[in-house]
Amino acid sequence: MTMVAVPPPAVAALIQALRASGASYNAIAAALNQSGVRGRQGGRWFPATVRNALRRVAAGHEAPDQSIEIKESQCKV
Repeated sequence: MTMVAVPPPAVAALIQALRASGASYNAIAAALNQSGVRGRQGGRWFPATVRNALRRVAAGHEAPDQSIEIKESQCKV
């Protein structure tokens, strides 16, 4: 069984909202990094990481429910 790395629902929702507003993968990665949101292994976000996360969410993969707090002012794109 292969584990698929999917962002927590709160992060996935943020990524989807930013992408829907027209933000590029690069801008989304920068917003996540600036907000202090860590990738699945505790590292930084990159444009390809954002793209892959969106693909996994679109494919219907689910992540464990984890809460994060991101202030809207931290997500300037």
